Amino acid sequence: MLAALGGGEIDRLPVVPLAGGWIAQTSGRPLGEIMAKGEVLAAAQLDVQARAGYDALYAYFDPLAIPEAFGCTVVLKEFGGPSVAEELPLEGSGSVLDRPLPHPQRDGRLPEILKAVSILVERSRGALPVAGLFEAPFTTASRLVGATPFLLAMMDDPALTERLLARVADALIEWGRAMAVAGADMIIMPDPVSSTDLVSPEQSVEFAAPARRRVIEALPVPVMLHICG
Repeated sequence: MLAALGGGEIDRLPVVPLAGGWIAQTSGRPLGEIMAKGEVLAAAQLDVQARAGYDALYAYFDPLAIPEAFGCTVVLKEFGGPSVAEELPLEGSGSVLDRPLPHPQRDGRLPEILKAVSILVERSRGALPVAGLFEAPFTTASRLVGATPFLLAMMDDPALTERLLARVADALIEWGRAMAVAGADMIIMPDPVSSTDLVSPEQSVEFAAPARRRVIEALPVPVMLHICG
């Protein structure tokens, strides 16, 4: 997997499914425990990888850990996994721009994810790369303030949008570096909201690409970009 990311010679194509919410049913472990406890997340990922045989281990369950650590309210639904129940305002009282950056060792579920990284690194003993996962700044920003307010701000107030993207990029750089220090070999970075299903190619290039590139270039491990759509 790491050879493929680095453009090296490989004997076969690596297989890396996005091992997220479906690991709960496959591993037989409760959603809530996988979300809340790093050791349960690691155990579920190890179990599913051993059964399916793909080429990486994921310290990941859902993409909402960073929005939650910023202060968004995240709820676990009976079906469909977690979702953001209450976003943050872009402007005014409680604005996301005025909130401190999430602390990887202290805020929300981030410490538990770091625990999962460490467990997976220890258990894999170098046999498989351990992948962290977080969404790119553009998609993370849309989760923080809501997709509609975010996309409207992009058209009505580009400068405000760029401030938000810079703030989110700062947070993601710190988070990615913390996962690398914990032992993650790579980061997978989905960015579905930057897809041209939702924005124009010009908007994606103007707003999504610069912040995304800044995060990728600031991390000490390779990044695999995944744009759905």
